[in-house]
Amino acid sequence: MTRWLSLAFCCLAATAAGQTSPDATHLGELMNARNFAMGQAYRAHGYGTEAIDGNPAALPLYKRYQVELTGGGDWGLGWGLGGVGLADSASSDVGFGLSYHFVSYGRDETKRSAHLTTVAAALPIGELFSLGLSVRHQVIVGEPHTNSVTMGAGVIVRPLQFLTLAASGHNLIGVWNPDVRRFFSFGAS
Repeated sequence: MTRWLSLAFCCLAATAAGQTSPDATHLGELMNARNFAMGQAYRAHGYGTEAIDGNPAALPLYKRYQVELTGGGDWGLGWGLGGVGLADSASSDVGFGLSYHFVSYGRDETKRSAHLTTVAAALPIGELFSLGLSVRHQVIVGEPHTNSVTMGAGVIVRPLQFLTLAASGHNLIGVWNPDVRRFFSFGAS
């Protein structure tokens, strides 16, 4: 039984999109190098402050205080990212997080910069479920510009101690800006 389960997980891991490049005109995938390498699995594990933006339900999975600085870029695409995240899941059962990202993207006449501030909270329901909610304020300078607020939500299910399944919805409040698209994601870890 263990061999078949291991084989199934290997097959699932092979389908992860771990080597994709960021879409320079879409602010949904604000990831660091670790997250790119993990594909969508990072949305399910909750090890870092990327849970604030990736899936807020993952915040209370591990009891800790955390501060992270992140950055990256693809100068060929004209894309750069810098950010800071703060997470607290040790002081209570509820997990809290705050993140700020500065993103520069586009070239020449399409050059834009974005300031994204996200606040998130998550409530574990026993050992099996966790529900999370995030609110993001975004200011995009350049065309098309926006100064708007949107929300995200996520759920984590842990049917087994070593298996975490995640689903999340992002930009659930429409802001009618092509850089801030609504999308849904699923992950397993």
